[in-house]
Formats: sequence, structure tokens, C-alpha cells
Amino acid sequence: MTFFHTKLKKTLLVYTLIGILLFNFVNCANNNNNGNNKKSAAAVEPEAVIEEVNAKQLEKLLSEKDYVAVFWYARSCVTCNKVLAELEKIDDDTDSFGVDFVKINDKRLAKQYGIKNFPALTYFREKEPIIYDGDLMDEEGVLDFLTSLEAMDLPDRIEEVNAKILLKIIEETDFVAVLFYDKDQKKSQKVLAELENIDDECDQNDIAFVKIDDDAEAKEWGIDELPCIVLYERGIPHVYEGDLMKEDELLGWLVYQKRFSEIPEVTDEMKDKLVENTEHLAVIFYDKDDKQDMRILNELENIDDELEKEGIVIIRIDNAEEAKEYGLDHLPSLIYFENKIPSIYEGDLMNEDEVLDWLVLQKKTATIEEVTDEILTGLIKDHEYVVAFFTGPCEEGERCDNTLDALETIDDELDESGIIFVTTEDTVLAKKYNLKTLPQLVFFRNRDPLIYTGDLDDEDEVLSWLTDEKTLEIPGKIEEVNVKMLDKLLADNEHTVVFFYKEGDKKAQKILNELENIDDECEERDINFVKVSDENIDKEYDLASLPALAFYRNKLRTVYVGDLMREEEILEWVNELYDSHADVIESVDRKTLQVLINDVEHLAVFFYDDKCKECPEILAELENIDDDTDRYGITFVKSNDVKLAHEIGIFAFPSLVYYETGVPIMYDGGMTEGQVVLDWILEQKMDETIEFIERDKLVEYITSKDFLAVIFYKEEDPDTPRILRHMELIDDEASEYGIHIVKMSDRLMAKKYGYREPPGLTYFRKGKYINYDGDIDDDEEVLDWLTSPANMEMTDHIEQVNRKMFLKIRKASDYLAVIFYSDECKQCPRVLQEVEHIDDDADKAGIDFVKIDDWDMAKEFGVFALPAIVFFKPTSKEPVIYAGDLYEEEQILNWLMTQKDPGGEVIEDLEGDRLVNLIEESGSIAVYFYTDGCEQCTKVLEELENIDDDCDKHGIIFVKTKDFTVADSYGVHDYPALVYFEDAIPNVFEGDMNEEEEVLQWLITQKTEDRIELITRQMLETMVEETQYLAVYFLPPTRKGGEQPAYCRRLCIPNSLYQNITNAKNTKKKHYTTRRNSIKKPDKINCNICDQILEGLELIDDECDVYGIHMVKIQDPQLAKRYSIKTFPAMVYFRNGNPLLFEGDLQNEQSVLEWLIDDDNRELADEIEEVNERMLERLLAESSLMVVFFYDEDCQECEEILEELEEIDGEADLFGIDFVKIASVEAAKKYEIVNIPSLVYFRKQVPVLYDGDLHQHEKVITWLTSQDVFEIKNEIEEVNRKMLDKLLEENEFITVFFYELKQHESATALEKLENIDSETDNLDITFVKMADSRYAKKWGVTKLPALVYFRRRFPSIYRGDLLSEDEVLEWLRKNRFRQPELNIFMYALIALAAGFLIYTAFLLQCFKPTPPPPAQHPKQS
Repeated sequence: MTFFHTKLKKTLLVYTLIGILLFNFVNCANNNNNGNNKKSAAAVEPEAVIEEVNAKQLEKLLSEKDYVAVFWYARSCVTCNKVLAELEKIDDDTDSFGVDFVKINDKRLAKQYGIKNFPALTYFREKEPIIYDGDLMDEEGVLDFLTSLEAMDLPDRIEEVNAKILLKIIEETDFVAVLFYDKDQKKSQKVLAELENIDDECDQNDIAFVKIDDDAEAKEWGIDELPCIVLYERGIPHVYEGDLMKEDELLGWLVYQKRFSEIPEVTDEMKDKLVENTEHLAVIFYDKDDKQDMRILNELENIDDELEKEGIVIIRIDNAEEAKEYGLDHLPSLIYFENKIPSIYEGDLMNEDEVLDWLVLQKKTATIEEVTDEILTGLIKDHEYVVAFFTGPCEEGERCDNTLDALETIDDELDESGIIFVTTEDTVLAKKYNLKTLPQLVFFRNRDPLIYTGDLDDEDEVLSWLTDEKTLEIPGKIEEVNVKMLDKLLADNEHTVVFFYKEGDKKAQKILNELENIDDECEERDINFVKVSDENIDKEYDLASLPALAFYRNKLRTVYVGDLMREEEILEWVNELYDSHADVIESVDRKTLQVLINDVEHLAVFFYDDKCKECPEILAELENIDDDTDRYGITFVKSNDVKLAHEIGIFAFPSLVYYETGVPIMYDGGMTEGQVVLDWILEQKMDETIEFIERDKLVEYITSKDFLAVIFYKEEDPDTPRILRHMELIDDEASEYGIHIVKMSDRLMAKKYGYREPPGLTYFRKGKYINYDGDIDDDEEVLDWLTSPANMEMTDHIEQVNRKMFLKIRKASDYLAVIFYSDECKQCPRVLQEVEHIDDDADKAGIDFVKIDDWDMAKEFGVFALPAIVFFKPTSKEPVIYAGDLYEEEQILNWLMTQKDPGGEVIEDLEGDRLVNLIEESGSIAVYFYTDGCEQCTKVLEELENIDDDCDKHGIIFVKTKDFTVADSYGVHDYPALVYFEDAIPNVFEGDMNEEEEVLQWLITQKTEDRIELITRQMLETMVEETQYLAVYFLPPTRKGGEQPAYCRRLCIPNSLYQNITNAKNTKKKHYTTRRNSIKKPDKINCNICDQILEGLELIDDECDVYGIHMVKIQDPQLAKRYSIKTFPAMVYFRNGNPLLFEGDLQNEQSVLEWLIDDDNRELADEIEEVNERMLERLLAESSLMVVFFYDEDCQECEEILEELEEIDGEADLFGIDFVKIASVEAAKKYEIVNIPSLVYFRKQVPVLYDGDLHQHEKVITWLTSQDVFEIKNEIEEVNRKMLDKLLEENEFITVFFYELKQHESATALEKLENIDSETDNLDITFVKMADSRYAKKWGVTKLPALVYFRRRFPSIYRGDLLSEDEVLEWLRKNRFRQPELNIFMYALIALAAGFLIYTAFLLQCFKPTPPPPAQHPKQS
């Protein structure tokens, strides 16, 4: 029974498995049957998804990876998912560039990195973050940002890149220096450390600097030894051969290569890369050890610049072996490559003009390239179709030469078909192919030769034979084609099967072997079967992956999604598609759609989105009119390529676009009714707005129409529909200008007006005609030509124009005079007659004169009575209305001349020393820097002329200059520029110079209010050298949007408050208080952090001036990197050129001021601090001990004394003595100092003049630290450790009061002790005080305040009441006069000690042992 049950279970299990297998088999069969038009699940590649991480994972990733992009999102964020969907499209691309892309949902962590709003993107470069501020929906923009050199830029470091990013940088950057190195190699590490020093200088010279640790990439460029520097100049490599440890020499070389062009030396690998990637390349093979070769090379250097202008890259290579590969046995030799096809120069290389002409000729004309056997062999190997014309030795004028000239005429057609055409005189290869008689033509099809047997002198027959499909076809093989040939095949054939694959792919080769079996069957049904493996063919034809198989019917593609190894299923699929008739709107890919737009005359495209809900319903409705559109010759397709739709301006789905000869028209109606859509499409197809006229009508129109444009065309010309369509597009707009466009097919009339072979365009203006000689297919160009004011000018009279024509003329004319009139105006005819007399004079002066009959338009310009004359200046928003006598034409003309050139308002032009002296001597001067040939400069200058007089009224001198030397000295390199100088201190205007009112307000503000000057890099470098104390506020790069006017610093202040502030002295404190309070208010309107800080710093600018600290601001991110500034804004404090970075809170201006004036920060190493009068007063009030050296800048002796005094500056600091210098005669007089130089010691502001020798610094320091000078009567002196040690050494009796600052007990006790200071002096006890608790502990003092009495450095601590000065004085008196008792005691001790020593010596002598008897001599014994 058990056996039966077991067997039954096994039987049921087997049947169950069979049932499952059968079910799966049926499903697979169903899927295969339905798979012709749908992608199988297996065929669909997994979508790229950005990896989710948490905080710990992100931290680990940042520590391991150099480049990480982090997408911050939140659950509640509505747009995050949309943005994420877009960014996931570039995930694979970022991976290929070596950038890890992750996403994270962590609001706390986001705040730490400055993320407040979601979604956001942060890019980490070696842990350094930068926030992307562009459009996150633009995934291509994000990708460009992540892979751009600017985003990778790190302060004070050469950026590390990978191979793909390097290639992108080389392509996009004009000049980039690349360090190929090995990070584990010691030499590379040393070189890298040196080169980091010149990274900033390279940036300043617009040379990007990157490094790459990739041996394979180095070898690809032919670099065998690391480290190595290569400069890429617009993709052309220059190898540095100098010492990499000498960074200055390398920098000089880089700058020289950038400024001066020379033919670069390259390696074999570099040459191969350039041949592969450069369209036009000339290569000189030479021997650098051959003097003749070097002479030729020097000659060719002369044509390098001309070749660059022609777009031809020229390089040189010293490699005879490489030359032999091209069949070059003699050096030097020149080969020209055009799209990788080489051609050898046979002329004289010493004649550089001949070489230049030959290279330019090769580029501009289609010529059959002459090659060697070696080059020909390479071409046959690398290209599918090569035609070789073997001539043998061929002289000019021979039959072979004449045949070659005839064949030149078909070279272009062969290029378009993807067939390479070359010629050779070498005979070795000819013999290999058994060519016994020459000349001969051989066609190599995938290395298989086919000899031409027809007439070589008939070039048309040769072309026909070469491009014939039977010639191209190789029996038994699927033909290999290139992209050009494939495009031609698809255009010429109704049915084509194409196999796309990657060369060298083993899987693809196996598939090809299978597909060869069905090639003949396809040919029997007239289906072309080809294969293509060009580079990037998948991107070119928008394929998801390779290999791929596609069936084309009339350029419309269907991609096969089954198993490519099953040729029978593929053949069945091809036959089904061939036999089927599409009754649906066919879906097309990007490549196919672009081809259809270019090639199909009438095309309707339905753009939709897979996420669109109503799209399927609309698409089903449109399917009903597909057959109707076919019947009318309109191709109807659909596309879900959202990216392509965006590129042509479609952002809402669904959308319908009708293309006629490639010209798009957007449908803006509803698409739910198919018939309505069909009617619209047919209306567009049939719409012909341009009137067709006969000869009689043309004659009538020429006399009756002011402006008439006639298109002459040939009805049989296939280009006619396209040309007429372009004209249709501009017909409506031309009519707005009063231009009537007509068309005409009368050949005789066309010939009469200069067109023997139409098409052509003739323009009649009041009967006078001109012919159009531009591109008639460019409708925008035609419209510009028709509406050009120069072409619309008909007679010598003032032209009548309408509003549209006026706007056109206004844009084109610098100076325009308009007379507004009306037919109903009685005065107008007479005025017009008067004005006609001055029309020619106005034209000669460059003033265009027109008349307009438009009352409404006149009112818009402020004209309320006709007639009226209005004058328009360049860039002027408001015109000037003439207010004189309209009947006096001379007066009108003079007024026009004055408006054009108002001589009294010209800004004075200065240069050289005159300008420099004026800047240095003037209190307020504005200088406008401009250059010739700058259109913007001229427009701005005309605007600034309007405020010249206003500047004079406010005491501001306004001048202009084209002196580049002066501009360079102030760091002005971009023109135009405006710099305001106040007491020779520059400040750069950063607003819009076209707004003259804004400029004027800014200038007035600079003069009337204290502002922190904006300076350039060069200005900063000069100020750092010349200014002892300089505080520099570094601003971030210019904001893209929402920037306030440059003169306005009220970003954080309500207007009502600001308007109440006047410039009066008595309201200045109120002004500062209001501004400070407004900064702290929470309602900071339109205010960002940088402006807040700047407002605060301007509050302390005056106080900084008191301390001799000059404060400026600068906007230079590259310079900021030099001082390790990573985030903006930032403050750097220069003390005699030594920078110190502020690391506190910039929003607290008081803490900034305290930091700037802090002695530790202001202290200058080995140099006495320079002060001004105000600063000296402030320091004397704050410092109890100060030494001031009064001197004169013109005094030679002073310099010698200063050198001596600077020897003791540091030592004086140790004694708590501040040491400063001042070069001011007025300050010396104030302190009753007659002679200069002088040294004055201020103790509590009481001066003491040093009368010793100032040249002996040791005597000076001895005097400064002597007790006589140090003491201040009736006051206990403050000392530091150094001073106290000196006093203890020099004085027998010292009393020190140790106390604590800001302690009530200490202050009370000190007040009491001050009363006995004079009594202690009488006791010969020096009394000092010291606020140093640590030093007090050294002498056993644990509690403050305390009093310690020192007798010969021996301390005694007072234990009594410090508030009782009498007890303290009594205790000091007792200690002072205990000296005799102490002496007796000491003498007693000395006596006892001496007695002990004498007694000890006595005992040693008494108890000395008896010496042993002398030893007996052996002879005596």
C-alpha cells in the first residue's frame, strides 16, 4: 500500500511538471507571435537608476571617491520625481566620466551642506562641495556642469581627471596643460608638489591645468616616461622637454606657446590620434639632426598662422620608420590628411608660399589624392570601398594625366557615396593585382578587387559603373557600407534590411555568418541586405544597443527584437513586413524623423508622450485619417522622442506639426476630431497666399505699387515648391512693411530682368528694380534684404514709411530724424516742402530722414500737434522733439547737427602723464576706459556724455581715455570700464553703464558717502605692496539674476528710512544706527548675506581709517583660491603684504573691527608700525607705555635710525612697550617736538624726550627699560613678566601688588595702596603692580589680590588687611630695616660653618694611620 501511494505521488508530480512546461511553451509561442511589433522583456535593457544612499553610506562614498554628485530630495517634494526621472537619463553618462551619482533623502544632512530647498544637486570634488544653480530639468546642462573644467576646479590644486573627462576638456578648452604622472612614483610626487605653485598663474593666463594617473592613456599619446607635461592647443599637443622641477621655466614655456604659434612636435601615437580626429591635417616628416631639414622646418613656420586661419592643423614628427609606413623614403616630406585620407606633396618644401597654396587647394577643391603603395594598402584594409587609378610613371600632358583630370570631375559624387578615390604612380601593387597595362582603374569592395573594363575617358560611364548596385554587390556576401552609402541606399530603395554592429565583436561575426544564409532570399524579393559598422553608428541611428537588425520601408524603420542567431525566423519576419501594408501611423526614431523632415515634401508628425493620458485616444482618432493623408501625398508618422520635441520647441503633448519642404507649421486646434485635423493639413498643403500674375498685371503693379517683389520660377524645376514655400512664410510679414510679393513663370520677363535660368527675385521700388543675389532658400535673409532701409530707399525725397518700417530703420540707423504729418493738416505740405531742401545735407551728415503719417504713433513719442520733427539718438530711449521754427530749414538742419554732435557736452580725452597726474592730484575723478572698434564703448560714451555737466556740478571731474598702459596699471583689461578715483584710490563701477542715471547716482554716492572701494586684481597687487595695513573683502562671482544697481547699498534698508537720512554731520550717527538696526531686522527685503556683511563693514570703514587700515572689496574667485578661500564672502588682512584670513563671524562688524585692530594681528615682524595722527591719538589713549619715533620720509638719516630701532622693537614688546613711527611734521608740532628725527616715550600720555644717540639701539632699550624713565610719580606702575624680572635684578627692594582685572576687591585695594606709593619711594622700595595670576603662583600666591615684598629676589607675602594702607606701610618698613639682624645671623652661620670645617680637618690629621715600613731589598735579605 505504501509503495502504491509513493508511486501515485511520483506520477502526479511528473504530470504537474509536464503541465507547467506545456503552459510555458504556449506562452512563449504567443509571445513570439506577438513579438514582431513589440519589444520582448528580454530585449529591454534595465533602466539606469540613481542609487539611494543614507548618511553613513554617503560619508563612506565621499571618502573613497574623488567625484560624487548628490541629488537631494524630499518625500513631500512634488517636482523631485520629475527631476529625478530626467537625471536618471544621464546616470550612465556620469559613470563613464568617473562621476558617481547618488540620491539621498536626509533633511538634517542637507542643512549641513547648505541645502534649504528641494530638489537640489551638490557636486563633491575630493570632498569639496559646490551647489548646482542651473535648471535641474535640463539633464544635458547638468551633465555638462558635472563634466566641466569649471566645476572640477579646486583651490590651490591641479584637478585630477580620467581619460574620458580629459578628452572632453581637450575638445572644449583652447589651452590645457596635462600632467601625465604616476601617483605612486616619488619623482611624480615631487614634480606635482612643484607644479601646484603655478596652477594659479596658469589660470590667470587662461591655461587650464589638470593631471591624470593613467598609464594606458599616456601610452595612447606616445608618452613612455612619466611624469610628462603636454600642452594641448585647441586639441593639438605640444610636449614639454624641459626640467619639470623648474616650475618657473615651465610656466614661461606654457605662456610662450600660448602667445606665439609654432609647429608642434608630436609622437607616433599623437599623430595617429590627430589623423583620426582632425578633418584637415598636414604632417611634416623630418630628421632633427639634418640641417637641411631644420632649415625647411624654419621656412614652414612662416605659414603656420595662415594655415590656422584656413582651419588646417600642421604638425611635425621626427620618425623615419613611421615615414616609411607611408612609403616615404626621403625626408623631409609632407602629407596632407583630409578625413583620414592622405595625399603626398610632390613640390619644393623650401618654397613656403607654394606649400601654402597647395594645402589650401587640397582643402577647398575636390582632388584625387596621390598616394604611395603603402598608403593605398592601408586604405584598402581600413575602408569598405576604395577606387585606385594606377597610372604608372605619368608626365604632364600624357594620356594618363588627361584621364586623371577628367576623373577629377566625379570625385565629389564618389565622396557623397562614401567611395574613396586615389591615384598612384607606384607599380609594385599594380603587379600584385596582375595589371599588365597601365593606366587601369580598380575598385576594391571590402578588399575584393574589381577591374574596370570600360572607357576610362568617359567619366560619366565610370561614375555610373562605380555606383551601380551590381558593382557594389559581392556575390554570396552581405555588403559592408558606410554611413554615406547607407543614407543613399535608403533614399533610393523601397525595402532595405540593415545589420548594425561593432567591428571586432565576436558575437556579431557569428550572427553575420547566420545572416549570410538568407541574403540570396532577400535579393530574390528585391530587398537590399547590407551591414554597417561605422564608429558611433548606434548613436547616429538612435539604437539602444549593438548588434541590431532593422527593416526599412521608404525610410521608415522597424527594429527586430527576436533572437538574431535564428536566421529562419528573421527571414520570416522580413517577408511579413515586406508583404504587409501599414494601415496605422508608423512610429519613427530620431534619425528617421530627421531624414523625413529633410527629404519628404509633405510630412505630418504627431508628437506624444508615453505619460500622456489622452494621447492613446487621440492617436486612435488620427489613425482614421492616415489613409486619407497617404492619398493626398502626405506622409503621416508619430514620435515619442520628447527630447527631439523639446529641441524644436514643443513642450506640451500631444502636438501636431506639419512640414512642407522642411518648413514646420504648428497646429493649435483640438485633435479629438480627425476630420478637422485632416482639413487643416490639406489646407496647409493647398494654401498658396502668393498671387500668381501674368505679364500685363506685372506692368500694372510696377507702376501702382511702391514696393513689389517678383519671384521668377520654372514650373518643371523640382526645387520650385520648396522655394515658393519659403516665400509663403514671409509673405504676411512683408505685407506689414507695405511690400507686395507675387510669383511669375514667364521666362521672357525673367530674362528681361536678368534671370536666364530662374529662380530669381526682383525687387521694384517706385518702378526702380534691384535683383537679389543671396540664398533664395533662406527666407529670413530674403525678408531682411527686402526690408533693409538701404533697399527700401526709392528716391531723393524723404521716404514715406509705416510703423513696421520705422522700427526696422530705427534698429539699423544711428541717427534718425522723423517728421510726423497728416493729410488733414494744412501746414504739413509747406513744412514738408521746406524739409525736403535739407534731406541731402542730413544724409551727408549720417542722419536718416523719413516721414510718417501716423497720428497715434506720434502721440506715443510725446507729439500732440502736427507737423513735428523728432530726433532719435543711438541707444536713447526717449527722442528729442524740435521746438523751433518749422519753416526755417537752415535752423532745423543746425538743430539736427547739434543733436548728432553736441560739442559742448564732449567728455575730455586724456592720456599718459597728464591723466596719471590728474588722478593723483584730484580729489574726485571718474575715468572712462574705452577702445576703438568697440560698438558697446561708443554707445555707452554717448550715454555718459549726458551726465558730464551734472558731474561738474557735484565737483567730479569726468575724463575718457584709450591709454591701454594706464588701464593695465589699474588692472582694467575689459572694455568699456568706469573707474572712480577718490584721493587716487580706485573704485570700479560694476553696474550697467548704459543707464547714465544709475552711473551718475553711483558717482555722487561715492563722493558724498564713505564706501568700500571695488578694485581689480592688479590694483590689489599694487595696494598690497604700497599699503601697510589692508583689509580685503572677497565677494562671490556675479549673481545671475536679481542684482541691484551698483550704486545702491540699501538692499537691507526700507526706502522710507533711507530717505530720512541726510548728509549733515549731526545726522551721521543716526544714519549709522539706522543702518545697523536695519541689518539686524528680520524683514530684510531683497537682501543676501554678502550685501548684509558689506553694509556692516561700511559702518566700521571710518574707524579702520583711524587705525590706518584701508578696506577694499574685490570680486576675483581665482585670486581667492590663492589665499585658501573656499567659501564666500571672506576677509583677508594684509600686514606689509603678509595675509591673514579672518575666520570669525563677518556679520558681526564689531568683532571684525576688534580683530583688525588687535595688537597680535597688527604686529609686524621686525618692523615698527606706521601710524597716522588720528591713530596715534587713539593708541596713546589706550596704551600706558608707548614709544613714538617722529621722522621725515625725505630724511636719509631717519632710514638709518629706523633700521637701528627695528632691532629693539621685539625686545620693547617683551617689556610691554608699544613702538610706533609717524611721518608727520604737524603731529610733531602738536607734542612740542622741534627737531626731527626724535624719539619720545609716552607713559600714561606723559611724554619724555630721549636725548641720547639714536644710532645706538642698545642704549635706547636700556633707557626705555630703566627705572628712572619707567616710574610715574604718585602712581603704582603696571609691569609685565619681563619688566618685573629686570626690576628684580636691578633693585634690592621691590613690592609687587598682584591683582585681577575687573575684580572689585582688587580695584578697592589698589585705590588704597596708591596712597602710600610716595612713602614707599622714600623707603627706597620700588612699588609696582601686575595683573598676571599665573606668574603670581610662581611666588606662592594662590589668592588675588596679594602683596609680595622682594628683598634681593627673596619673597615675603603680606598676610594682613590690604585695605589698611597704614598696616601695609608699617609691614614694609619693618621688612626694609631688618637688614642688620639678618647680617649678624648670617655672620654667625658663617663662623659656625668655618669652625666645623677646621675641626673636621683637625680630626682627620690626628687620626691619620701610620704608614707601612718600606719593603726590604732582595740583596739585603
